[in-house]
Amino acid sequence: MVKKKIGIYLGVQTFAGGMFQYAQSILFALSTLNKEEYEITVLFIDEDWRKILSNSNFNCIKYKNHFIDRFLSNVSMFFNIPYSFSRFIFSKLSLLVRKLDNLNNDIWIFPAQEIFSHCIRSKSIGTIHDLMHRYEKFPEVNSPFRFYFREYRFKGIAQCCSGILVDSDVGKSQVIQAYNIEQSKIYVLPYVAPNYIHNKLEVANFDNLYNLPSKFFFYPAQFWPHKNHNLLLRAIAILKKTIPDVALVLSGGFNHDYKKIYNLSLSLGLKNNITFVGYIPDSHIRGFYIRARALVMPTFFGPTNIPPLEALACNCPIAVSKIYGMPDQLGNSAMYFNPNSVDELVNVLEILWEDDSFCHELIEIGIKWSNSWNFKKFSIQLKQIIDNIYIKEKI
Repeated sequence: MVKKKIGIYLGVQTFAGGMFQYAQSILFALSTLNKEEYEITVLFIDEDWRKILSNSNFNCIKYKNHFIDRFLSNVSMFFNIPYSFSRFIFSKLSLLVRKLDNLNNDIWIFPAQEIFSHCIRSKSIGTIHDLMHRYEKFPEVNSPFRFYFREYRFKGIAQCCSGILVDSDVGKSQVIQAYNIEQSKIYVLPYVAPNYIHNKLEVANFDNLYNLPSKFFFYPAQFWPHKNHNLLLRAIAILKKTIPDVALVLSGGFNHDYKKIYNLSLSLGLKNNITFVGYIPDSHIRGFYIRARALVMPTFFGPTNIPPLEALACNCPIAVSKIYGMPDQLGNSAMYFNPNSVDELVNVLEILWEDDSFCHELIEIGIKWSNSWNFKKFSIQLKQIIDNIYIKEKI
C-alpha cells in the first residue's frame, strides 16, 4: 500500500488563542490516523510546539522563521500582487515555501489562516476561521491595512487551495458569498473542545495560586475591543446594586485594551468584584471552568467560538452572544443575549447567579449536547476531508 503523505504546517504561536487550540485539535486528530496508511510530517515554527509533539510518532521538523518569508508576505499583501505572480515569486525566493514543496507531501494542512497555504505548488488545505473584517467594525480587523491584508490572505486561500476548512454552515455561506467559489471546495469542520480540557489532573496548589472568589462568572479572552468587556463590566456594575458580592474573573494577557478595561472597572466601583488573572496556561484553565458559576461570553465575533465547548466539557453553564453560528453550535445548552444590550445581559447574569436549579438543568442539557459532536467525530470527519481531497487530486 502506498502511504498518503500528509503534512501540517504549525506557524501559529501558542498565545494565538483559538487558532492555536484549533491547530492542536487538527494535530491530535492526525495522530489517530492509521500509520500503515498515512505518513505525517509536521513543520513547526514556535519552540513551544516541541513539547506538544514530543510523544508523537510524526516526522517533526523545526523551521526557523526567516526574514525573507515575512518580507515576501508583507510585500505581497501591501501591493496586492496577483496570486499567480506571488506564487511564482514565493516558489523562487521563499525559503519556507521551497522547504514545504521539497518535502513532497501529497497534501499540506494549514490550520491557521496562512498566506503560505496558497503559495505552495503542493496541494493544500487552508483554513478560514472567520470573515469578521467584512461584518464587524473593529480596529483589530477593520483598520485599512488590517482589512486589506486579511482580505488578500483569505481570498487567496479561497481561490488557490484545494480545500478550505470552515467552522460552520454560517462560515461556509460567508466564504461563498465573499469570494464566489464552488461549494465543493469548502469543508465544514466544527470546532471541538481541545484535548487538554479533558485532563482532570489538577494543578498543584491551584487555589493558592489564583485565590479566586468562592462564586464567580468567568470570561477567558484577550482584551480586544470586539471581546466586548465594556458591556460585561457595565452589566456587573448594575447587578452589584442588588447582588453586592457578584464576582467576575477575567483572564487574558495584560495588553491590547487591558488598561482601559482595568480603569473602567475602577471607575464603576468594581475593584472588589473583578479579578484579573492574566494569561492562563492550557493546563490551568479547566480549574477555572469547574469552579465558575458560568462562562459569560459577550463577543461580537463568530461564526462560532471554542470557549463554550471548553465550558461544556467541564459542566460549566454558558451565556453567549446570540450571533452568527452560535445558536447552531450550542443549541439549547446555553443562554443567549444581544451583545449590544446591557439589560439583556443583566437579566441573564441574574438568573445564572441566583437560580441553582436552572444552572443544573443547563449542565444536564450541555452533557447531552456535547455528545452530538466530540473529538472522535471530529477526527473521522477530518480523515474524510483528507481522503476526499486526495482522491480528487489523484483523478
